[in-house]
Amino acid sequence: MYERVQGITSKIEINFRNTSIVIIREGAFLDLPQLYLYKNQLENYDQFWFYKTPVLQSINLGQNRLRKIRGGAFINLPSIEYLWLYDNEIEFVDKDAFKGLTNLSILQLSGNKLKCFDFNFYASSKLVAVSVNNNNITYISYETLDVIRRKLKILEVEDNPLQCACLDKRKCPKLGAAVCTFPKTKPSQCLERSDDDFQEGFWVSFARDEENLLKIEEFVN
Repeated sequence: MYERVQGITSKIEINFRNTSIVIIREGAFLDLPQLYLYKNQLENYDQFWFYKTPVLQSINLGQNRLRKIRGGAFINLPSIEYLWLYDNEIEFVDKDAFKGLTNLSILQLSGNKLKCFDFNFYASSKLVAVSVNNNNITYISYETLDVIRRKLKILEVEDNPLQCACLDKRKCPKLGAAVCTFPKTKPSQCLERSDDDFQEGFWVSFARDEENLLKIEEFVN
């Protein structure tokens, strides 16, 4: 069991799976290509965990207790290709959270508490697959869909309560098996809405489907 981590370096990978890590010191990780921190108790992510890690290609922070991802959170990690943030408690992701990740190809955000899917996907990035299965997303703007349609090969949004009016598969055929829901007002319009526009008790997480989490992993392999 590790409660704190500091001063770790490796030329292959670091794997701290299921080790009850709570705190990671600034500059804890030095010059490593892959980092696995899933199944721990981390509540916050800090870009300053990393010091001189120009070749870091993969970070797995799944199954922790993260609640938010701030703007520019990974800006000092330009080599990242695979970013796994599934099964946390993430309610907020800044639009510019993934700024600087020009090599990012796979983004896994399934099993969180996101209500909005509105990230900036930069033209220079190599992103091809995003999963936001099993969140609380009700709205995806047409502007975002237009970018997704041109850029991504895979977009997974299963088990999200998307407004029925937003499920325009002509705009984006990759939306898949989202749950169709009706808001209280103007149900025929696809709009960004407040919590009050849905029935009381609406904001509950859907049952997780482990098969959905495997889809992007299979795509990587």
